[in-house]
Amino acid sequence: MRKFTLKRIVLICGILFLLSYVFLQIANAAELDDIKKAIKDKGAKWTAGDTSVSGLPDNEKKLRTGTVLSGEAVKGAKVLATTTLSSYDWRGYGMVTSIKDQGSCGSCWAFGSIAQLESLKLMAGVTLDLSEQYLVSCVKCTGCIGCGGCNGCDMVSAYNFLKNTGTTDEKSFPYTARNSLCPNPKKTKIAITAKLSQWDSVTQSIDQLKAAVSSHPITVAFSVYNDFFSYMSGVYTHVSGALAGGHAVCIVGWKDINDTYGNVDPSSSYFIVKNSWGTGWGMSGYFNIAYSQVTNDVSFGRAAGNFALVSASPAPPITANSEKVVTFWGNIKSTY
Repeated sequence: MRKFTLKRIVLICGILFLLSYVFLQIANAAELDDIKKAIKDKGAKWTAGDTSVSGLPDNEKKLRTGTVLSGEAVKGAKVLATTTLSSYDWRGYGMVTSIKDQGSCGSCWAFGSIAQLESLKLMAGVTLDLSEQYLVSCVKCTGCIGCGGCNGCDMVSAYNFLKNTGTTDEKSFPYTARNSLCPNPKKTKIAITAKLSQWDSVTQSIDQLKAAVSSHPITVAFSVYNDFFSYMSGVYTHVSGALAGGHAVCIVGWKDINDTYGNVDPSSSYFIVKNSWGTGWGMSGYFNIAYSQVTNDVSFGRAAGNFALVSASPAPPITANSEKVVTFWGNIKSTY
């Protein structure tokens, strides 16, 4: 019997890897064709294509999610005054930080939460790149069994951690996209640079989500289906594919589109949302999602958290904050 040398083993492994890659590409191409057909058949208003995550194996796609959709706070939400504005986008006022990439780690729950917190700091006059890894390493997830870190987490645990503990900046505790031990603050002297004074639930409705976003970007969760990984542009509505997992993102704006009768069309109107899959997905990392996805199986807007900020070191002088906020809101009012 001929012995298998190391060279032959490497060659066989290489051939098997190549074959698996080819089969994956064939499967992905077939899936993309099915999605495009479903978009056409259902009259959906978005474009599907090859993105930075659509070609990944299913197990890798699941790692781009990570929000455990159970135990989220839905009771006791404050009723917010509805807005009369038909459109809004916080990016136009420089109140949204850059797109990030969670990589192969189910940490969207941390990225979605930090996105809102960074925007609140910007509105307070402070530019910070906050640490998602600090949440990944330190949050004790209580709303799920066997979760935590890159294995996923519930949003309530993330929100409570930001209220009770807060987070540090990216430089002090950089993102590694993997589970790691929580640092001992006494030994490492890591400074908490952002913390919540309070967070409240937001009712999962179109009007209440818009009302919340009219004050600042809002963290929400929803169910991701496989067609979403191929989203490139347009107004997303779920058309095909199996459930991949729960996902957390940050709403930064909205736009109402009226039908022929002058009423807001929920299938054309949309929320503008910041994702955490890098700039090679969607519209440079952002996506638009139809209002209609709030009330269907996508259930967009679940576990929404409305944050209130605690000033933390380094914090600007109150007078500088006041001047900046007054000028900021004055500029907004003058545009309407």
